Amino acid sequence: VVNSITSVSPILPIQGLAVLGNPVRDALRLRWQSDFTGGYSLHIIDTRGRMLYQSTAHKGSWQEYISIPTAEWAAGVYLVRLRSEAGRQSLLSVIKVE
Repeated sequence: VVNSITSVSPILPIQGLAVLGNPVRDALRLRWQSDFTGGYSLHIIDTRGRMLYQSTAHKGSWQEYISIPTAEWAAGVYLVRLRSEAGRQSLLSVIKVE
């Protein structure tokens, strides 16, 4: 018999990740509060697991905004993942319409 305790630390969210207008047509506009310093990565993934957008940057502590062209994307549901170097992460879904 093996006795062990396994613990998983909770993932802290990145404050205020929001889509400015959902559903989206020609552009996905995102806003978040960067309450951390250091690097972050932003990924947009479709329902088949394909990465449609990836960006990494090194930022300080301020509100961030980005607009990503989506005119070439098919209508459907997409996952937005924002992750900091420190392990904070936020996820949300976006609906793309024609």
